Amino acid sequence: MLALLAAWPQRQEILRRALEIAVNRSAGEFFEGPVRLKSAALKRNWRLSVTGFEGRLKTRKEPVPMEINRIESLDPLTYYLFGAPVRFAFEGVRPAKSPYRGLEGVAWTSLGPNGTFELEGHVREMGLEDIEWINPENLHGSTGKMAGMIRVKAGAHTAPYFSLDLQVGEPGGTVKAQFFDLLVPFLPQYEAIARLRALSAENRLVRYRSAQVQAALAGPGKMKVFLHILIPDYNLNLNLNLEVRIDEENAFLKLAQIMGLVEVAWT
Repeated sequence: MLALLAAWPQRQEILRRALEIAVNRSAGEFFEGPVRLKSAALKRNWRLSVTGFEGRLKTRKEPVPMEINRIESLDPLTYYLFGAPVRFAFEGVRPAKSPYRGLEGVAWTSLGPNGTFELEGHVREMGLEDIEWINPENLHGSTGKMAGMIRVKAGAHTAPYFSLDLQVGEPGGTVKAQFFDLLVPFLPQYEAIARLRALSAENRLVRYRSAQVQAALAGPGKMKVFLHILIPDYNLNLNLNLEVRIDEENAFLKLAQIMGLVEVAWT
């Protein structure tokens, strides 16, 4: 019995290292340098538990340290042997050292030629500053606590699905005035455009009270987007419907690169 107890930590370490190798092989194109796992355990019911996922996500400007607090299979891994999906719960997906709770939820995966992937994520708390890396030119200095939902479905023989609904409630936060340069072609209020352009020239931060963005895939290479933002100081209550064209099929899955693959058009 003592020998078995002594060997157990060694088995856990072997499992952790094996999972690190597998993750780095499958996700290496998205991360700069190696991905690290703090610990991994395979329970007697063949359920996997991983803690302390750490990696440097590739972005257009520079790698961003990311972390996942916990990943745990809700079903035995033996389900894969019978072609059944396995559910994985995850929590604490966020940039490293973020003060917010981040993203949590459940993902379904199945293997083989008919493999599928499905994710339902709840953004419990995430700051606009956490996603500055997506577009640092326009998001630098932005603040505001977001919450909402993200859903993704993909499969070898099924059409992909993506939807997102994020809100920033009161008291809101700040956003760089240059951000509105992206929206100027779609703003019908001439006076508002003039004011925002003046602010943009001064490189100022603008306070907003609330904001919302909704997005959903609307066919191959096309995404519908609704944007709302309320800026009382400048009497602006923007509600815009946009169409995002994705140049590469399934590009929405490459979150680190998406801002370089889209163009915006008025619907």
